[in-house]
Amino acid sequence: MVNFDFIIVSNSMTDEFLQITKNCIDSIYDTANLYMPTVIVVEQNKNVTHDKAITVHYDFEFNYNKCLNLGLKYSASKYKALCNNDLIFQENWCQDILVGFKMGFGSLSSYCLNSHKKKFPIGNHIISGLRVGYELAGWCFFITDETLKSIGKLDEGVVFWYSDNIYAEQLSLKGIKHGLVCSSFVTHIESQTLARIHGVKKRELTTAQQKNFYERRNMILMEKRKNKIY
Repeated sequence: MVNFDFIIVSNSMTDEFLQITKNCIDSIYDTANLYMPTVIVVEQNKNVTHDKAITVHYDFEFNYNKCLNLGLKYSASKYKALCNNDLIFQENWCQDILVGFKMGFGSLSSYCLNSHKKKFPIGNHIISGLRVGYELAGWCFFITDETLKSIGKLDEGVVFWYSDNIYAEQLSLKGIKHGLVCSSFVTHIESQTLARIHGVKKRELTTAQQKNFYERRNMILMEKRKNKIY
């Protein structure tokens, strides 16, 4: 039996958002025909505990990758899925993710039936690349223990936006292949939480993170040149 740990970042500020996370968890178990899942929810709302999941609360200022790193401390499986809460996993997504790992990929994304159709054809193939929003879907990616040991942990230099970009830089630094599995399906509903945030706070989480990303990327590039990784 293959084990997968799912690390999900959630903020159940309303019953609606709680239901979104519940739907994600249910979809994981509903499609668990070929694997044994363990779900770890990193939850901002301290009054919420999730059924069928390990619920981990945090007391620091929100930082997406920091939340994932906290959840990873509770993970014991070789294969890990790092996820938004606004996902619905589709039947039989697992098989071809495992094929991708056997092919030598250290990081993989599933094909979103909403956002990827206009970019890539569905089929029994894996498209290699590190372009965020294309081959690399920051709302859901799969890694192995070996990948996590190689990069150390997810870089926490940005708060929310650019978290996937900085992860792509970490993979590039270590020469780890990432691919989009075009026969493994998930539906990304899109961020409902962010839609409820406005003004300065929203800017702090989104566009204001660009400066932090470029600073962190430059540090990573300097390390890459120092170690002569090309």
